[in-house]
Amino acid sequence: MKSWAKPCGYIRESQEDADQSPEAQKAGQRAAIEALAKRDGYDGYLTIYDDWDRSADERKIAKRTGYAAMLAAVRAGEVSAIYARSMDRLYRSMKTYLDLQAVCGEYGVRIVTHREGIIGGDGSPMATAFAQIGATFAEMELNTAKVRAKYGKATLRRKVAAGEVNAKTGLPYREGRAPYGTLPGESWEAVVAAFEATGAFLATARKLNADGLPTREGKPWETGVVARIVRAHRTDVPRGRQPGIRARSTRVFSGLLRCVCQTTLTTGMSSWKSTDGVRHPGVVRYLCRSGYLNVAHGRYQVNEKRILAWAKATLDATWRGPNLALNRPDPSEIAARLAAIEAKRRRVTDNYEDGEIDKATRDAKLLTLRKERDRLDTGSGIATIATFGIKRFDFDREPGLVNADLRKIWQYVQLGPDLQPVRALWVPAYEADGTLLWDELGPVPF
Repeated sequence: MKSWAKPCGYIRESQEDADQSPEAQKAGQRAAIEALAKRDGYDGYLTIYDDWDRSADERKIAKRTGYAAMLAAVRAGEVSAIYARSMDRLYRSMKTYLDLQAVCGEYGVRIVTHREGIIGGDGSPMATAFAQIGATFAEMELNTAKVRAKYGKATLRRKVAAGEVNAKTGLPYREGRAPYGTLPGESWEAVVAAFEATGAFLATARKLNADGLPTREGKPWETGVVARIVRAHRTDVPRGRQPGIRARSTRVFSGLLRCVCQTTLTTGMSSWKSTDGVRHPGVVRYLCRSGYLNVAHGRYQVNEKRILAWAKATLDATWRGPNLALNRPDPSEIAARLAAIEAKRRRVTDNYEDGEIDKATRDAKLLTLRKERDRLDTGSGIATIATFGIKRFDFDREPGLVNADLRKIWQYVQLGPDLQPVRALWVPAYEADGTLLWDELGPVPF
C-alpha cells in the first residue's frame, strides 16, 4: 500500500429500498459511507465506485466494472480501506467474498460496512466464521430470488402466449382489446414470417409496410409493434438490442475516460462563428455530466489534446503491439485455464501436507496461482496474441479506428481531480505460449 493511499466507497442498488427513488437510495448509501470515513478520521474526498444497475451474481461479475476498477486500485496500492453500507453490496457468494478478502489481505486493506462493521473482525476464527456465514446467507438470498424470478418469467411467458396479458406490461388486456391476430383480417403468422425472413424488427416493419399488410389502427408498422407480436409467439427471441454491428465511435477516447467520481465522460465539440455568420467546428472535449451542475465537483471538462498527448507518451514508452488483431478465446479455453490453476493449487497443498515443501514455499506458490486466477476473473476478458512485433501505435488514423484499437488494450483511463490522466486499466493479454504480455496495470517488464 502506498503512503498516500485513501479510503474508497462502493455502492450498488438494493431491493430492500425498492420503494425509494434511485437518487434517494444512492444518497442513503453515500451517507453511510461518509459516516464510516469520518468515524475513522478521514474527511477528504471519497472515490465512490458504482455498479448501480448490476447484479452481484458471481456468474455476472464480468459486468461489474466499478468492482473491477476498485480491485485494480487496491492492487495498485491506492486504497487504504473499502466502505459500504452492507456486505451484500460487495458480494453475494462465498467465492467473491474469499477473492475479495484475499486481495485486501494481501495489500493490507480493511473492509468496513455500516451494518456489519469490519468484515472478518480481528481475524480470529470466530470472526472469520461469522463473515463466511454472512456470505453464505447472502448467496442463498440471491439464489432464492433467482428461482422466484425464473418461475415468474415462465408464468408470464405462458400468459402472453395464451393472449391473457400484455407482453410489455404484464397486465391483463383491457376489455375488448384482443391480441393481434384474433380479429378478422389480422395475421400474426405473416408478421412472424416476415421477421424470420428479415431477421430484424426494423426490416420487418419496412417489409410489412411495403407488402401493404394493415395494422389494427391503420397506421404504418413500427418496430415496437412488430417486437411485441413476434415475442408473443416466438419465446426464443431475446429482449434488448438484437445482435448487430456496433456503431463506430467518432472520437478517439469515446467511452474510455472515467472521472474521479467514476462517471464515464461524454464527448462534445466547441464551435466558433466567423464574421460572415458561418459556424465552424472547434476542439473536441470530454465532459463529466455528473459534475456539470455540481460546484463541489471541480473541473468537469477536458480538451482532447491533453489526453492525446498523455496516451501517445504512454504507448510510445511501453507499446509492443501485435501484428495481428486481438482474438478473445472461447469460454471453454478460459475454463480449461482455471481448471489447470485449480489442479496446481491442489498439488501445492498436497505437497505441503506431505511435508515436501515448507509453509513459506507453499504461501509463495499459492500467491502466484491466485494472481494468475485473478487475471482470468477480472471480467474484462483475455486477449490472446498470435504473433508479435515491435510496432508504434498509430494515432494518425480515422478517430473511430483508433478508438476501436484502444478498446482492445484499455478497459478505461482513470482521470484525477483535475481531469488529467492518472493511469489506464488494461485488458489482460497473453502471448500464444501463455506468457503474460500485460496485466490490468500495464505491460510487464521484458
